[in-house]
Amino acid sequence: MLIRMTFAAVVISLAIATWTSPCSAQSSKSDYRASTATKRQAFGSRSENEASRDVLLHLRAMRDCWTDPYLIVTPDDSRLEDDGLYIRCGSEYALRFAELQDAVVHALKLISDQKLKTQIVGATEVFNDLDTLHRLFNSRAYFFKSVVTVSDIFPIIRKYSIPYQENRISKVVVYKWVVPSRRTYIDDLAARIGMSPRDTNPTLTPTQISVAIDDLDWSVTERQKGGYDWYLRRHPQGRHVTEARYLIDHKDEIQQEEQKRQSQVRQELLEVTRQVFEAYIRADKATLEQLLANTFPSRPLYIERLKSQPEVLSFEIKDFQVQFVLYLQAYRAQAKIQYLSVLKEQRELPYTITYAKSAQGWQVVDWRSP
Repeated sequence: MLIRMTFAAVVISLAIATWTSPCSAQSSKSDYRASTATKRQAFGSRSENEASRDVLLHLRAMRDCWTDPYLIVTPDDSRLEDDGLYIRCGSEYALRFAELQDAVVHALKLISDQKLKTQIVGATEVFNDLDTLHRLFNSRAYFFKSVVTVSDIFPIIRKYSIPYQENRISKVVVYKWVVPSRRTYIDDLAARIGMSPRDTNPTLTPTQISVAIDDLDWSVTERQKGGYDWYLRRHPQGRHVTEARYLIDHKDEIQQEEQKRQSQVRQELLEVTRQVFEAYIRADKATLEQLLANTFPSRPLYIERLKSQPEVLSFEIKDFQVQFVLYLQAYRAQAKIQYLSVLKEQRELPYTITYAKSAQGWQVVDWRSP
C-alpha cells in the first residue's frame, strides 16, 4: 500500500496556516511584470524574496537529481529498460532532499503570496511522489523487478493520470509520466519570483527535445562504431540521416580502416607496455613519471615506493589483447607477463592495464595485477 511522507502534510498545513486572504495576492502574471514597486509589494520584505529565491535553487537542485526521459536512450526491447537511470545524483540524493525540505518549511513561514506558496507546495509534492516511487522501486519486494503492482501506487497513478490496462505497470513508464511534472511547477515558480537566478538546466521546447533525442541516439551510434540501421529506423528524417547512409554504403571500407587503426593502436600499446614493465622492474621512476597519468591511483606514493627487482633477468609479454572500453573512453590491455630470473626460473602473471591517450601520448590510468 502506498505510504505518503509526513513532510507533505507538514508543508500543506504550513501553507494553509500562513496564507493571507486572496485580495493580498496578485491576480495575474501581468501584475508581477508591471513594475519593481509592484513586485516588492507582492513579495513583501527582502527576507521573503530571499526565501523564495533560496527555495527555487533547492528545487532546481532536486530537479537535477532526476534525469529527463529524453536524455535516456530507449532500447528497442522494453524489457531492457532500466529505471535506475532516472536517479542521477547518487549518494547526494538524501542530502539534497533533506535540504529541500528545510528550505520549503522556512520559505512557507516567510512568504505571504498565496499563489507563490501554491507553486512551492505543488513542486514539493512532485518530489515527495518521486521519493515514494524511488523507495518502493528499490525495496526488497521490487528491486529485481521491472514492473510494479498498480494498486501499490494507485494514488500516484490517479494523480498523474497514468494509463494502465492491468494491475501491473512498468517502473520506467511511471517515471516517464511523473518526472517531467517537476519542471512545470518550478518554471512557473521562477516566472512568479521575477529576477530569479539563471537556470543552468532550462526546460526545452518540444522541438529542442526532438533534436536532443536525435543527437543522443546518434552519439550512441557513433561511439559504438555501428548500428546505423538502428538509427535510421528510429529517425528516418533525422539530422544525421545523410551521414548514416554514407557510413552504411561504405561499411566495408570503414571496417578495413577501423581494423587498420585498431592494429596500429595494439602495436603502440604493446610497445608502451614493454616500457612500463621495463621501468617497473628496474624502478625507473623518471620513465614512470611520464607513463603514469595524473589520475593513476595514489600516483606519487606508488612511484616513491617503487623498488628495483635485480632478481629479474628479463620478461616476455604473452597473449596481449586490447579492447576499447566505451564508458571509460579508454583502451584496456590484458596480458600475461613471463618473468625469467637470474637463476633461470620462470614465473607467469596476468595483468590488466587501462590506457588513455593524452597530449603526452599513451598513459596508464589503471593497473591491476595479482
